[in-house]
Amino acid sequence: MSVSDQFTLALKVFRDLESELGQRTRETLPPPSPSIEQLTQDLGPLPEGSLLLGVAADGLPLLLNLYDPAPGPILVVGDKRSGKTSFLQTLARASDLTPDPGEIQFGVLTNHPGEWTEIEPLPGSMGVWPAAHSSAARYLNRLVAWGEHPGNDGRTAVLLLIDGLDTLILSESVTRQDLMWLLSYGPEHRIWPVATFNAGRLPRFASWMQSFGLLVFGCVSRPNLAEVLTGDPAADLHGLIPGVQFSLRNPEGWLKFWIPSITQERSEE
Repeated sequence: MSVSDQFTLALKVFRDLESELGQRTRETLPPPSPSIEQLTQDLGPLPEGSLLLGVAADGLPLLLNLYDPAPGPILVVGDKRSGKTSFLQTLARASDLTPDPGEIQFGVLTNHPGEWTEIEPLPGSMGVWPAAHSSAARYLNRLVAWGEHPGNDGRTAVLLLIDGLDTLILSESVTRQDLMWLLSYGPEHRIWPVATFNAGRLPRFASWMQSFGLLVFGCVSRPNLAEVLTGDPAADLHGLIPGVQFSLRNPEGWLKFWIPSITQERSEE
């Protein structure tokens, strides 16, 4: 039985137990998520320029084509401890599992650099910077320069992982201008901003949601807030399992998926 088949079977068992035992199951049972190494081995080589986002309930992988700018920048929204930081860390780890380790690189801007000590040494890492420090502003400026004049860079793609977008929104104007350029034009130059935002704070910065083409939601425990953020009372964001389960909207409706586990301990955010 493949890892994907095992995942599908484990998820069914988990859901049956959750239905039988009720809400407390979420607090006591570990999620049936395969490791990212197991999943990648089971799937085999991914298409060139593909990044693993997670695994759907049917065991199929959810992939992002980094050579197709159509989805646009990604905003990850959820309550505190919904797994937003873990989602970003999974993307960083997935970038290291491509056939060509240099194909995808990543840089991290965060208010908590200590949460990234095990991620920073990965081969694709460009560095981890405190979001409020001048070094973060310089990194954004370098990315803009690279995007405007990419030169002979082959097919390299860069993940700009921003763990706490509000810090950059409140930064000085030059930094905000660079950020807006990357949100507007980054994906077409293979620079992919992926940012997190606490669901409770986002309504005060609602205009920034329009800069993102793909919204990924973690658990939002208040249904009225979830409806404000999604415009859909049927989004069921309060039903997502914090830390490991996310949802996005596609033409067929809401697609729930799980992020694979990584070897290091998950962040609390």
